Amino acid sequence: MENIRNRITPHFIYNALNHEEFATAQGRASQLHVLVELLRQGQELAGRFCINLSDELNFIDLYVSVESRAVGPNFIYDKRLSDGLNPSSVMLPSMMVQIFVENAMKHGLKGLSPDVYKKLVIRVTDRDDDTLVEVLNNGRKQGDHSSDKRVHVGLRVVSQTIQLLNERNVGKMNYRFYEYGYDEEFKTFIYCASLTIPKNYSFEIK
Repeated sequence: MENIRNRITPHFIYNALNHEEFATAQGRASQLHVLVELLRQGQELAGRFCINLSDELNFIDLYVSVESRAVGPNFIYDKRLSDGLNPSSVMLPSMMVQIFVENAMKHGLKGLSPDVYKKLVIRVTDRDDDTLVEVLNNGRKQGDHSSDKRVHVGLRVVSQTIQLLNERNVGKMNYRFYEYGYDEEFKTFIYCASLTIPKNYSFEIK
């Protein structure tokens, strides 16, 4: 498990530094202090196998604040949690949802033209037997750029982490990518990456 999770840190650092290089090339003001904080938190989270959803979402907020500059204008980011849901009580492997968000922004929304609205929504639904986390965007379905090696690194970590954990649990965690539907407000299709986390799921690795 440690070998799998260790892939996250260099992958994340490379992407973060590449973002700053791109911003500089575009003539935008440096956000080096924010980038340093992002890297610090990213390395800290990558060193923790399991975290609560509140910490994951807070880190994603920081990541989105940095990456949104590269996405361009007309960017909309929103989080929607079930009424009464306490995100601190939901556990998950660290940076798993962040990987979905990163792929949606870098390989989906960033490719849209500047005059098009770019929509990123994280929705968390508390259900009877599980918690459903959905990352919705109007860029591209994540499977549409599966040839990108940078995408492969993150999704391999997700897949292998879930596979190892599921071997130790009766209820199975799972993820999938699919076309969510047509958004009438923005006149575009919405794509989704979802993560289902069963209640009473064990993250203990022996």
